[in-house]
Amino acid sequence: MNESLDGRTVIAGLVFYALLLGACLGAAVLWPAVAGVPWVVPGRIGTDIAMGLLAGGVVVVGSWASVRWTASGKRLADVLGRTLRGLPAWGSFPLALAAGVAEEAFFRGTLWTAIDAVAGSDVAWIATSIAFGLAHGMFRPGLRSWSAFALGTGVLLGGLRLATGGILAPVVAHALVDAVNLPLVQRAGRVAGTSDR
Repeated sequence: MNESLDGRTVIAGLVFYALLLGACLGAAVLWPAVAGVPWVVPGRIGTDIAMGLLAGGVVVVGSWASVRWTASGKRLADVLGRTLRGLPAWGSFPLALAAGVAEEAFFRGTLWTAIDAVAGSDVAWIATSIAFGLAHGMFRPGLRSWSAFALGTGVLLGGLRLATGGILAPVVAHALVDAVNLPLVQRAGRVAGTSDR
């Protein structure tokens, strides 16, 4: 894994998320019935934001409880911390926001709508949760526990999509988790880097 990140990595990440979001929005325009992204149901904005904040808080507490009390959580924080070492302080929040918006537009938006159109919302919920878990490190040594945690988080985010009818709550939850956890994990990487010397 990369031992040090810099501003170029942040820019590359932001470009990737912009392209992903652009592809989702383009698909929604071209094929609204099978790729539409339901951002929010009118009249639910406040409720959806509150639900997203609550769910995101639960995931943050769960992730740090795992780090505090399990060996796999500690190993994962170390691996991710080392990966994020060198990430500029200004990079965490934009990456968290971009990931929350673009990944949810894809997983709980475009992909969910496409699967739902052919197999129903239950299959969409299961399939997008599995895809979300796989996308978060399943094929990288040292990150399989992150993938398993992401699978559980995907189930929660999918539940928000089902409960609200839109992706605002999952976007808020995802962005909150990343906005809190990226700097904390990055700090763990700096501490690990100090102890390596």
